[in-house]
Amino acid sequence: MSYSRYWRIGLIVLVVGLLAFGTNIVGLGGGEGQKCEGAWAAHIEGQPRYTARGNWATYVNYKDDENKDFGPVNIAFFFAGQKDWMGMVWFNDIVDDQVQLTIGLCPYWEWCSGTNLYVQGYDSPPSGNPAPGRFEHKFEAPIGQMKEIVVPFAKYYGIHLNVYKK
Repeated sequence: MSYSRYWRIGLIVLVVGLLAFGTNIVGLGGGEGQKCEGAWAAHIEGQPRYTARGNWATYVNYKDDENKDFGPVNIAFFFAGQKDWMGMVWFNDIVDDQVQLTIGLCPYWEWCSGTNLYVQGYDSPPSGNPAPGRFEHKFEAPIGQMKEIVVPFAKYYGIHLNVYKK
């Protein structure tokens, strides 16, 4: 599936979710008793990866002029279980070396309870086996809402979510 198709589908799903549920586009509940799984941000399903073998963790470029393969990089997508598209992240402009990220889940996905959002910035493309629990920035997204966070500017970001499918 091409980047532009994910973008169009994502926009449609989020608009429909906002119209149907207001700002509460991901439902209610806290994930207690649910099987949580990891989701990673990527510009294209499975790309770019931290490592070619061993795990499927992906990262995103922020305004990398040398890499035009991923289209406009102010939007990226979240994939759970490697291929299940389940949300988007918007990168807002840099202000005072800080970047605001707005993360929204598709209506049929929910945040797990507790710390459920991990962000690590990098100056160069990351490699190896990432450990989200050791990422520099950790957040607890409110159940049932989109999440906006501010992190220091970086050229690349690893963004990991703990979520479950309703």
